[in-house]
Amino acid sequence: MKTLQLKKKINIWLLCLCIIITTIVPTYANDPQTPQISKWALWTLNEGENYGIFPMEWYYDNFQGQITTEKLQILLQGVDHKFASLELKVKKDYIEEPIDNPLTRRGVIEALFATLAKYEGIEDSSGVDYFKQQGLLSGTKQGLELDSVCTTQQAVVLAIRFVEHTYKGLDAGAKGFAWQAKKGGNTVYLLGSIHVGTSEMYPLSNTLKEAFSKADTLVVEANILTQNEQMNQFIQMAMYADGTTIKDHVSKETYDKLVKVLTTFKLPIDQMQQFKPWSIANDLNVISTSQTGTIEGAQEAATQGVDMYFLLRGMGEEKRTVELEGLIYQGKLFDNLSDEYQEDYLNAVLDSILNPATEEEISEVELIAEWQQDWIAGDIEGFKASYAKLMEGDSDELSEMLFGVRDKDMAEKIAKMLEQEGENTYFVVVGAGHFTVEGTVLDQLKEKGYDIKPLYK
Repeated sequence: MKTLQLKKKINIWLLCLCIIITTIVPTYANDPQTPQISKWALWTLNEGENYGIFPMEWYYDNFQGQITTEKLQILLQGVDHKFASLELKVKKDYIEEPIDNPLTRRGVIEALFATLAKYEGIEDSSGVDYFKQQGLLSGTKQGLELDSVCTTQQAVVLAIRFVEHTYKGLDAGAKGFAWQAKKGGNTVYLLGSIHVGTSEMYPLSNTLKEAFSKADTLVVEANILTQNEQMNQFIQMAMYADGTTIKDHVSKETYDKLVKVLTTFKLPIDQMQQFKPWSIANDLNVISTSQTGTIEGAQEAATQGVDMYFLLRGMGEEKRTVELEGLIYQGKLFDNLSDEYQEDYLNAVLDSILNPATEEEISEVELIAEWQQDWIAGDIEGFKASYAKLMEGDSDELSEMLFGVRDKDMAEKIAKMLEQEGENTYFVVVGAGHFTVEGTVLDQLKEKGYDIKPLYK
């Protein structure tokens, strides 16, 4: 690697445009506590976790008990923020009426409706009547029980349904980078993913959701929810098996920088140094480029990633899920990097943490946020222009590994999906770089003669 600038670029490529190969896993993947969630609410809550309207800690804090005034205010602020982002016009003469018994089911519904009723285009109505008309209100065998106390779980589910329904009705939501390829009776939807997410990216647009619902099969780079022997093999691949540690494989200068960074992030040095440079670099990448620069922030960004969203949604819909590559394949890509390059990559990450961008430079965090906004708007040209700058210059060991052969393999596998007999529909989610760089998967499919239609416009 020739310059520090190029090293910093590698940081962003790995984090955003290929699968997050990291030993950091979502919080719930190995959480010893049991969330207080009813089965009927599970997949609604799963959808709404990405909206950012309630904290995950509520699952463990009397979630089935009556909602408190404090929690209701937090929930209402979250819903209000989602609607404010739609940039609707506020009614000039709107006056919010006080709500009687705000902690009942009726009161919560009226309070939720008030966050939308202040905007033009929303007819004057009671919240209960509006929720009934829109099909948002369902009761039990005992009826709607509007004057019964509202549990935190019930309030959150009502809020999620309300936000999702409103976005759908306004044809709002993130557009993403999506295309459709067809051949005979076969259809393949192609979605370029940003692997680290934010609540601003949700809900998704009707177009993306409808495409996914039509698909028989979800196709991802690697199914990171499997938690099976593949995951164990991947973790073993990331660690030294001969009794050595990273201290024995990198220079003293690199190791000293690593210790300094691990200490800053309050990460256990003894445990971390059992891992190889590429693995540690990936973990530090995820942490340092999260909004908070913490493990918790990294976990949140990973759970809000586009791939994770569809993996969980596919699980809820019991949709068949297959891998284009798999964890072992991707682990070997990194593990086969030369020792010299692995140390260079680790140094790139360490240097970007120890020497953050100046005011004149755009930081990794800012660039990721910019790409996320491009994804929300479906601004593929804006993303291409930004990403093309990172791809300028000679190819190196890592960029050739990330694209090149992988793109050719992906294009060939997608072509086989399109050439099958019968009628099959696939929803393919891979890193956005595989669809937006010149000569990658999308271009190769076009060269094979397939008609590609954009869905993000």
